[in-house]
Parts: sequence; C-alpha cells; structure tokens
Amino acid sequence: MKIKKKDQRSFLTNNSSPMKDVHSQGFTLIELMIVVAILAIVMSIAIPNYQAYGMRTNRSEAISNMLELSQWMERQFTVFGSYNNPAIAAAPITTSPKTAAGGGATLNYLLNNASTAITYTITATPQGNQANDTCGILSIDQASRECITGGAICSDDTNAANRTQVRQCFTGK
Repeated sequence: MKIKKKDQRSFLTNNSSPMKDVHSQGFTLIELMIVVAILAIVMSIAIPNYQAYGMRTNRSEAISNMLELSQWMERQFTVFGSYNNPAIAAAPITTSPKTAAGGGATLNYLLNNASTAITYTITATPQGNQANDTCGILSIDQASRECITGGAICSDDTNAANRTQVRQCFTGK
C-alpha cells in the first residue's frame, strides 16, 4: 500500500514492492555507451566518404579548368598558327579553382601549360590536401589524350585496366 504525503513522491509500506515503484530518470551508462559505439561506426564510414567526395569535386573542377585552357590554346593556334607564338598572351587560368589565384579560395591544383609550335600539354598538379588524391598529376595534350600520375598512365594505354583507371579519374566514376 502506498501512502502519499504532501510534497513527497511515495512512501513504501511493508506490503508494497520496491521494484514496482522505481521511477527511472535519464539513461544508464550501458545505453549511452551503445549510442557512442553506433555513432563511432557511422562516423568511421561517413568521414572518409565525405573526404573522397571533396577530392572528386576538386578534381572535376581542375579537369574543367584544364579543358577550358585547352580550348583557349586551340583558339590561339587558330589565330597565330602555332601554340607557342610569342604574340600569345599568358594563359588565363593558372590555378584551380580560378579564384585561388587572387587568394579568394583554397588552392587545389596548379595548372601549367607547356607548348611547342604544334603540341601542348596542360598539367594540373595537386596542392595541399588534394596532394593525397590517388590520381596524382593530371594532364591533357593537343590530341585530347588524358593522363594521370604525371603521364605514367594515359587514356591510349594498351592495358585496359590502366584505361579504366584514367577514365575513373577524369569522369569521377
């Protein structure tokens, strides 16, 4: 039998069970540890995926900038008859993202253009955190040949696995 008094929760008498009257408030330590363990598992999956997504995004932007620079080179060839004519102005894009040249964004890639009269190669060298990207240095030449890891593996490679790796780096898939 319970007897309630004013401003008191309950008072146990001899014939009432203490187990029935227990009021649980909050969480047990075990419950909290289970939640922490679940969060740790989710974070161990989510953080690397997020970082890989960021690298793919930065790489895609660098490739877009390289293609824009490639189009600029082709226009210069049309106007001047060569890729390295002294009258050609300096390349309009030297960093990826483009705003990084003015200090407006984090620099992810440095773009470089090496050209002769009839050939050019545009390279994108990863910087900062992007240097950990497995694709390494990206390059495109006048024949639209795409290369990764500093030209070691290219899109016209005889090995199908290498061509697939280049395609994955340049398409993000």
